[in-house]
Amino acid sequence: MDGLQIVSSEALKQLIFNLNYININWVSVCILKDYHQTSFWAGNPGGVFSGILFFLLLVPSPALSSKNTAFKQLPNEENLASNYINKIIQRQDGFIWMATADGISRFDGKNFINHKPFPDNPKSLPNPWVNYLLEDHTKQLWVGTATGLARMLPDEISFEQYMFDPNDEQSIAGNSIVHMFEDSEHRLWFATDRGLSLYLPASNDFTSFYINNDINN
Repeated sequence: MDGLQIVSSEALKQLIFNLNYININWVSVCILKDYHQTSFWAGNPGGVFSGILFFLLLVPSPALSSKNTAFKQLPNEENLASNYINKIIQRQDGFIWMATADGISRFDGKNFINHKPFPDNPKSLPNPWVNYLLEDHTKQLWVGTATGLARMLPDEISFEQYMFDPNDEQSIAGNSIVHMFEDSEHRLWFATDRGLSLYLPASNDFTSFYINNDINN
């Protein structure tokens, strides 16, 4: 059952806890809220499922037992960059962004816009395999890939790449980005395969902390 689906809360529970082809260790969940409902979007190596959990679920409802409300296909899911999903976020403008095995996808409720790397374009993504997405407090989108970090530029088409350079102490600690985090003081932290980096916005570079304090480790 690949692709993008809307599922009821009960169906989502069944998918996550009862079906043996769903690996709970690989599920990425994004919870979206608006005035009428709370949506659960769950992505795993087989695709994305978006489950709608209405406020009416707080009280018993016969609709929950209706087999006709279990699944609903979302439009244009075949245009998703890849069915292998690593991360799902909702940006402050309301759009859904997905980190996949073949770039990133933006979903506006109807259509997908995909961003993929182009080897001859240094302003594209550094690698198709995207591990992580983060929008910071200034509304900038950061993209962590298997071989480099990228920041989406305001045109939402091009990217600035950040790559590890053993000859540059201010470069990011490593190229494989495994996690990104913004702390309570709005500092951006990037966990890599070689160490931890703190982003310095004034100079657009990093202070890094390496395993055994060795940049060449």
